[in-house]
Amino acid sequence: MSEHDLVRWRREGATHILAAIVPGHFGQQAFASTPEGACVHQGTPGHPNDCSIYATRGETCRSFEAGSRQCLEFRRRWLGAPGAAGRAR
Repeated sequence: MSEHDLVRWRREGATHILAAIVPGHFGQQAFASTPEGACVHQGTPGHPNDCSIYATRGETCRSFEAGSRQCLEFRRRWLGAPGAAGRAR
């Protein structure tokens, strides 16, 4: 999570986003995860794989490439299949 994102979310008054931030790896901050390992912001009504904060998502999320090796590994590890149901966004 970048300092730029934190400042932007504070400026936007995005308390629902800021409230979901937890300590992450290597001293960084990250979004909390569901018990299944997904980001707490994953899922919108009728679209379980869409991002609920897509319009204001952070730099890390913007640079994450759907279908990348990291994406596919996450899907295999947490969802139990090479391709997750639905679409990545």
